[in-house]
Amino acid sequence: YCRPDAPNCDMASRNGDPWETNEGDETVRQWQDAKQTLIVRIQVPREEESDPAATTEEASGDTRTNAGGGGRQKGQAGPLSRGPQRLLEQLLHWPSFKTSTLPMRMPNNTTVPVHDGFVGFEHANVELHTGRWLGFWGLVQPLKYWAYGESYYSNFGTDNSSYRISIHKSKVQAILDRYRLGSVYDLAGNYVLLFDLARKSNSGRFTADINSVHYMGFLRA
Repeated sequence: YCRPDAPNCDMASRNGDPWETNEGDETVRQWQDAKQTLIVRIQVPREEESDPAATTEEASGDTRTNAGGGGRQKGQAGPLSRGPQRLLEQLLHWPSFKTSTLPMRMPNNTTVPVHDGFVGFEHANVELHTGRWLGFWGLVQPLKYWAYGESYYSNFGTDNSSYRISIHKSKVQAILDRYRLGSVYDLAGNYVLLFDLARKSNSGRFTADINSVHYMGFLRA
């Protein structure tokens, strides 16, 4: 498929993956029958390569390859590479995807079933989901700015054990540029998928950080 050269370019448009004709539950069934593995593929710019979470595989977030590095031929069951944006689309639009048993290789190279690898914001649990590479996703609630920490927070509950997203102000401009948003507050009410090792903050809060725009996907509700 093609990507536009610029936001206003209409000469090229994404038209789906070249390897499949059915997208949705039928595709998930085919992947399961073929015992395929999903790889969370995140392309990190050179200036972010010092991030210990960065993957070493270099490919665009929506490219898929087989184990030999070439394009997957019909009938082969090589790994399927997916970036956060594509995975968020599938979580939202492929009903059986989020409950699938497909193995998924996370950014730290651990492998988990898809149904364990994604956690809805409202289901995140501090005891179960801290310190593990997971994909947290759902509708973002309104953000508030905390000047002392120079960060924006989207809270999903009042208790310390309630999940929240943290975005340091130094990361905001990259998010606005990538998704053509006017303000960080425009994230609220829309869908985000965030890959992160959730943590307990210094104040004891259950927190996941958007440390890089490359580890998140965004879709308007």
